Amino acid sequence: MNNAKPTPTYTYNGKVTVAISGTGNNATYTVDQDINITEDAYLAEPKTTKTTVKLVAVVNEFSDTIVDTDTETGNGYQWRSQGDASINIALSGKVSTDSITMAVNDGSKVIAALSVDEEGRESQTTSWSEEDSGLLKVTGVDAALTVTIAQVASTEVTDPISFEGKLALAAELLSMQYNENNQYESSQNGDNYTSSNTDQGSETISVDGLTASLSGKFSNSANSLEASVALAVSGFKETCSWNNEWTYTPATGHSDDCSLPDETAEQYASASISARLSFDVDGIEDDVALVADIERTGLESGIASIDLTYGGKLLDFDFNTNDIVEVVGVTDTTTTIKGTLTNHNGVILTVTNVEVDYETGSDKADTSVTTGVISVEGEQFATVSDNGIVTFSDGTFVSL
Repeated sequence: MNNAKPTPTYTYNGKVTVAISGTGNNATYTVDQDINITEDAYLAEPKTTKTTVKLVAVVNEFSDTIVDTDTETGNGYQWRSQGDASINIALSGKVSTDSITMAVNDGSKVIAALSVDEEGRESQTTSWSEEDSGLLKVTGVDAALTVTIAQVASTEVTDPISFEGKLALAAELLSMQYNENNQYESSQNGDNYTSSNTDQGSETISVDGLTASLSGKFSNSANSLEASVALAVSGFKETCSWNNEWTYTPATGHSDDCSLPDETAEQYASASISARLSFDVDGIEDDVALVADIERTGLESGIASIDLTYGGKLLDFDFNTNDIVEVVGVTDTTTTIKGTLTNHNGVILTVTNVEVDYETGSDKADTSVTTGVISVEGEQFATVSDNGIVTFSDGTFVSL
């Protein structure tokens, strides 16, 4: 199958023509044409945009050992799809209109492997039934797109904005395991006709070693902004199940549910999010930078850190869910949350928020009070009240 000779061209939806050259692992797929894209086609005067497409996909490696079989049975048939496939392709090219261009630069790629094990059966006598089940696994995902997106200068756009960056996605395992059962029955006795249909099944999604990131730079002739966002997830699993029933009579039933399996202190899904922003601001010698990191560190714990630097100065906000304390009383629940803000001189502001929630029907109103303590090297020298009054250790005070 790897050495099969591809057809010279392929036309999708009567509009996009793909030219195919080479064979097997050396095949190249090229689109080079102008396409008219119509928006709001249902309107009396729909908008049509001429789009120039020049894209190339080069197959560096491809294999497919997936085998499909169908077998007839006495009252139906059964099928199975089983095997593996993998692909490694390089992408490049450009898509442009009269207002914007997007280039996929050299070095962009998609690498992935697929494992398939599915089966099903269908039978029909006085009733009809169908049962399907399977496991689909995608492993070794490594996708990276290096792109340049730019406005086209015009009388309306005199200082166009451009973006140069990279989108990356990697995963050790993405899997879906499913099973589904459908059944239809009908009967007729004289003028009386009855029928029923049931649909039952479940689906489990699993994710391990997933990382995704977007980074790049926005700029025009005067300003620039560098930004990056990264996400990491591992050990994630979600199961969805459904049970639906329809009948010719008014008696019907329906239920569906999606849930996460019970996690423990030793086994839980890990996740982290990281964001970076850098601004080139007129009047400030050094770039303004914002860094944010959030990470799940336990079954019911996590940490967050946000750093802001500007003109050689620093503000660092830190938060740990272990600093959340909840006390449940007879008629109320008190929740205490703490966080710290530190500057470049080592001055620390510890902020404490205390919320009291009373039971429904209580004649007392919920309260929320935020206070702070300012310290340096462990020595307290000021407090901050809920109404914004800063009182120093010598008794003097200022209002925020």
